[in-house]
Amino acid sequence: MSRLARAVKKGGSFEGREIRADELARVLRGEPRALKVAGARIVGNLDLSDLRTSVLVSLTSCVFDEPIRLERAHLSFLDFSGSTIPAIYADGLRSEHGIVLSEVRCLHGGIDLTDAVIGGTLLLSGAELANDEGAALDADRLVASGSVFLRAGFRAESKDALGTIRLFAARIGGQLDLSDARLSNTDGPAFGADGMTVEESVHFSRVTATTACDDDTIRLRGVHIGGQLRMDGAQLTNTDGPALGADSITVGGDAHFTDGFRAETTSSYGTVRLPGARIGGELKLGSAELKNTCGPAFLGDQAAIGEDLVFGDGFRAEGAGPGGCFRLFGARISGQLIGNGAHLVCQGGPALTAATCRVESSALFDAGFRAESTGDEATIILIDAIFGAQLSFGDGEIVQNNAERDYLDLAGAHREGCADTALVRHPGRRGRVDLHTGALGRHAGRVACDAR
Repeated sequence: MSRLARAVKKGGSFEGREIRADELARVLRGEPRALKVAGARIVGNLDLSDLRTSVLVSLTSCVFDEPIRLERAHLSFLDFSGSTIPAIYADGLRSEHGIVLSEVRCLHGGIDLTDAVIGGTLLLSGAELANDEGAALDADRLVASGSVFLRAGFRAESKDALGTIRLFAARIGGQLDLSDARLSNTDGPAFGADGMTVEESVHFSRVTATTACDDDTIRLRGVHIGGQLRMDGAQLTNTDGPALGADSITVGGDAHFTDGFRAETTSSYGTVRLPGARIGGELKLGSAELKNTCGPAFLGDQAAIGEDLVFGDGFRAEGAGPGGCFRLFGARISGQLIGNGAHLVCQGGPALTAATCRVESSALFDAGFRAESTGDEATIILIDAIFGAQLSFGDGEIVQNNAERDYLDLAGAHREGCADTALVRHPGRRGRVDLHTGALGRHAGRVACDAR
């Protein structure tokens, strides 16, 4: 009996030296009490496909010569933390109590967890993954009853057209946390997860994600999140497509893009896309910076916000084209729309367009708000918008560099319960429009503008 076999038979650990992969497989298939190996070099192909065992498998800080195969294996618990492995192929894997891959290095094929089922947590914090021929982490249709952690220095890069990190149609019972991760892709999304369900919150705080394709850098289309979506401090860039594509996303709590969130692209489809989104709490964009030289900076058409939409406090957005810079066409906001301190600039279109938008409370563009545009339309378009209380531009500034066009288009806009409408033409660069007592442009209300 080998030293390895004697050690695992007693339930002890085995440290150091070189171990043949076929010996490891043979020992595991013999149902030992546990397999714990640390710091060893594993020579040959470790093939555990279709293995069924109830023992704990721990191969930590090891160096593997060849990829590990775990297709359709059924394990109790798996720990490869700190190991260097060319690739892990584990589609259809089942783990009863979790998988630990912290600080793993898989640089020649990534990790495949397609259709895997994990009874606990998937931990990849600090891991480094790369794949020139596919995804760095392919976890499409993954089912995890616990959380998934890809944080604390997690890094991944690939050339996969569907994504460096793929979680399409995955179901996660806890939270998904990519805080401080660095993701890159030259041919597709840095992160793709259409149709994913996360029961708790999703964290992209301080993520750096880059790509150079016509797809989204971060792709969250049709995703369902039971808790919050946090993008605080994230840095997203794309040369050709949206930086964030979250069309029809559902978020049960708040969605925050604050603390220096920055997104930049040159896409006609928009920098940050949230059309048709359903957000149960507030949507906050304070101190964020969005840039687009070919289209909208923010696209929230038909979105429904359960509380306030706040894009003040140093928010900056630059867009281009007739579609406008900041779009809320047909959006529904159950609280306030607050743009105090925001700065919106659009070349060739409106700075803010929110036609047919409905705001249940006030819309406030005060205290340093500035909107500037050129083009054939008004700087701010609120055609047929409905407000539950006040619309205010007090201490705000509206600039239209085309002298033949309007600063503010309010045709058909009115306060809830007031049917009268009016178009306020050239109200001046600074002014206040108050819906608190009546309809726009009527003596029952107040339009007091200090034209310059």
